[in-house]
Amino acid sequence: MVLVVKNRRGKVAKSFSLGAKTARVWYRVKWTPTARGTYTYVTQAKDLAGNKQSKAVAARVVVR
Repeated sequence: MVLVVKNRRGKVAKSFSLGAKTARVWYRVKWTPTARGTYTYVTQAKDLAGNKQSKAVAARVVVR
């Protein structure tokens, strides 16, 4: 599973590889933004057959 943080323009600001754990597991990552702005994050998962799925999350981070 991968967690991708994107800026307002959609450019990847940071990517975290979360490993291959089972579903329903909480993850915690630490990241310090280098620029002001609005960031969103997307989770991407791949199953054992190689099928990929992405989910954009409604939450966002605003750095002022």
